[in-house]
Formats: sequence, structure tokens, C-alpha cells
Amino acid sequence: MLEREERYLRRVDSLSGQDRWCRAILQRVTARRGALGCELGSLSTELSDQDETTRVDLDAHLTSWISLLTAALERMKFNGTLSGDADPQTLATGIMAALQGGYVLAQATRDPGPMHIAPDLAMDSVRAHAKSANDK
Repeated sequence: MLEREERYLRRVDSLSGQDRWCRAILQRVTARRGALGCELGSLSTELSDQDETTRVDLDAHLTSWISLLTAALERMKFNGTLSGDADPQTLATGIMAALQGGYVLAQATRDPGPMHIAPDLAMDSVRAHAKSANDK
């Protein structure tokens, strides 16, 4: 799963790239009608309170995913897509929190609807830091 996310996120350096990544996630969730959730999030929910070693491993994987998002947002900041006040780490953590919540709600309802809302709201936070063409 992380390899798939890395393939997408290593190339993201623009808002349209980030939107394509979100659409790819939505396509997978929609194809499954919300079922299965996020493999990593599901494992974390099930095992983090049961086994400390497993919790540490799952945390490392989630941190890797957040790092991929952070790096994409840093590229966007570096190339002038995002303003200087954008905090890539905070934005990436917010995106991940929204995604995981969307996955859980979609899985529970067997409806991909929450996954259409969650990343869109998270991306609104990113877009709030976007520079207009005149600002670049």
C-alpha cells in the first residue's frame, strides 16, 4: 500500500497533482463501495492497543505516509505553488487525519460518500495557502 502511495506522491508538486492523487484514492474506495477501509488504518485501530511492538511499526508506516505528503507539500512550497506561511507537516497531518476518518466512515456505512467529503475538506486547507498566479 505504501509503495502505491509513494508512486503517486513522489511526483506531486502541484495542486492538480495532489487532486489526481485524491481522485485515485476516491476511485479505489468507490470501486469497493466503501468496504475494507484503509489497510494501515484498520490494522492500527485493531492492534495498537494490543501490542506495543506492532503499534510502533504501524506508527512508523503512518509516519512514512505523512512524510510522503509532507514532501509533496514542501515541493509545492518550494516551487511557489504554496505561500511561505504554509506548514507542510501540519497540512500533511491534517490530510492524513481526514483520510483516515473518511475511510472509517465509508467502511462503516458501505458508502464512499465520506471519502468524497474528507479529502476535499483537507485539500481546502491546502488551497487556502495557494498563491495566485499574480503572487508567484
